[in-house]
Amino acid sequence: MRGNAAKMRDAIRRVIIRIREWREKIRLYNEISGVGEIARRYFALNAFDGTLTIFGVVLGIILAKGPVPDIYTLKILIGAGIGGSIAMCISGIFGAYVTEKAERERKLRELESAMLAKLEDTIISRANRFATVMIALIDGFAPLLTALLSLIPPWLSLHGILPLEYTIPTTIVAIFAILFMLGVFLGRATKEPAFIYGLKTLAIGMATSLLLIALDILI
Repeated sequence: MRGNAAKMRDAIRRVIIRIREWREKIRLYNEISGVGEIARRYFALNAFDGTLTIFGVVLGIILAKGPVPDIYTLKILIGAGIGGSIAMCISGIFGAYVTEKAERERKLRELESAMLAKLEDTIISRANRFATVMIALIDGFAPLLTALLSLIPPWLSLHGILPLEYTIPTTIVAIFAILFMLGVFLGRATKEPAFIYGLKTLAIGMATSLLLIALDILI
């Protein structure tokens, strides 16, 4: 028993050491590549896109079917929302990866020319590869995350947890809350008044709804 306990402690100690090593490596890669600031920007922008995409689908459902959806309409809403957000996720991952990889390779070539040395297998190139992957993942999964959060009320209604008449109002409240929190996140990231940024992103959501309503009236 004591031998097993000692082996367990050694295993836990090795895991902790490995985690600390990875944390230090990520910190170093972040300092070299500047991925933190870029990742925050990518996350906010693409999370905003994902939320507004679901908002557009919800408003389309309201204009087409009315404020109280039936089960079939809920399935369309959830299916369209998930399908669109998955497409955005895949497009974001590959698009951001290709773009970021090309840009960082170009800068690495310029740095090699300035230093008259190859930097392929150095910490700089590894930091750039890390940054490229991280940015691609954040670019893809940010809209998927916020889209899925926005679809929680329809999912609850589909499974009989939330009454149908509360589905659309609750979804809109959830979307507005996400937009506001994204604005707060942007405000803190840019060291600007977070509450004001939250109101700005919330106003964009409201303007989107007014635009879609106006288009429906005109059509």
